[in-house]
Amino acid sequence: MKTPIKSTKSGFTLIEIVIVLAIAAVIIGLVFLIVPNAQRSARDTKIQSNSNALSSSIEQFIANNPSTTVTAGTLTNLPTGCTSATSCNGLTVTWATGALTDLSATSGSKIYINTGAVCGTDGKVTAPSGTPASKYAVAWWSESGATQKCIGN
Repeated sequence: MKTPIKSTKSGFTLIEIVIVLAIAAVIIGLVFLIVPNAQRSARDTKIQSNSNALSSSIEQFIANNPSTTVTAGTLTNLPTGCTSATSCNGLTVTWATGALTDLSATSGSKIYINTGAVCGTDGKVTAPSGTPASKYAVAWWSESGATQKCIGN
């Protein structure tokens, strides 16, 4: 009677290795898709949070000093994390007067404060004639939405 030959080799088959590599490739692919979106969303949240804080500081300044035009030099009640009126939590704050040209994707990590301007219905900064200097608009570029955002009074 013949006895079955027992194999002394142990290890993985080629099919098992290919399946493991395919699963790893799918996981790595998902990570490369998800991580950049999460980073864009985090940057947008940071910019929006700082823009809201600056807007609140400007509102408070205007309420306390109704006859003074707010500028980078006059804004003293800065939000937490802002070292000056032109730098807020690692973001560049640019001050201007009047309308703001359309922002683009190159405007990331920047906040634009425009005195004598208002936010239009499309989220863009406009300066209709006769807009008082006490009006302001805070604008930034939203990476995740690929649009310009604006808040103001």
